[in-house]
Amino acid sequence: MESQLEMRAVRKSFLSSDGREIPSLGPFSLSLGRGEIVALLGPNGCGKSTILKILTGKEKESSGSIRWGFRHQLSYLQQGERLLPWRSLLENLKLPLSMQGQSCSKSILLNELIEEFSLRAHLDKMPTALSGGLKQRALLVRSLLIDADVLLLDEPFAEMDINSRERYGRHFRRRLKERGICALFVTHSFEEAGAIADRSIIFSEAPGQILREIHSDHNEGKYANRA
Repeated sequence: MESQLEMRAVRKSFLSSDGREIPSLGPFSLSLGRGEIVALLGPNGCGKSTILKILTGKEKESSGSIRWGFRHQLSYLQQGERLLPWRSLLENLKLPLSMQGQSCSKSILLNELIEEFSLRAHLDKMPTALSGGLKQRALLVRSLLIDADVLLLDEPFAEMDINSRERYGRHFRRRLKERGICALFVTHSFEEAGAIADRSIIFSEAPGQILREIHSDHNEGKYANRA
């Protein structure tokens, strides 16, 4: 598989108030293939979200190397991201189209995604009138409309109930695969990871290191443990 991202022996440490270095992550290595979907799971504070922030440039790794295989355009759906409160749901969904140009194919895609993610009945509503799960579905739709090769997502299904996670996670995975988009996402749910990801990386307590990987067999609809 053609490599989109190579992280080698990446570490991250923070300085405490008294000047001590506190290891947060690593050493951590990851190879992400083109069009591959990978989930990051582990206890709070083990460095999962830190990895996403390092890849976006919001944080700087303390050591190690990061190499992108070819031209890449990142999109980052961070934890707690919000819709614009002064715009309706439909206006929020159309933001990527207004920024990138409203092509016919993108307009068709938007209409398809509105149906797939069950948003049609809520398009005129303002964000304050939407549930947390509806807002997350809207943010997922918006992320699929952005011209990106790599999606980084921090707990993108956290506000949804288990049935919604399964249903909309399936739609989300299919759309990523259709377009060959890489995705790296943080979750605390093994069920969610197994339904969406090609493989899941399980972290230790901080400083986060890989304990094991679980590969999902989507043809069989189950997990397969691999060393």
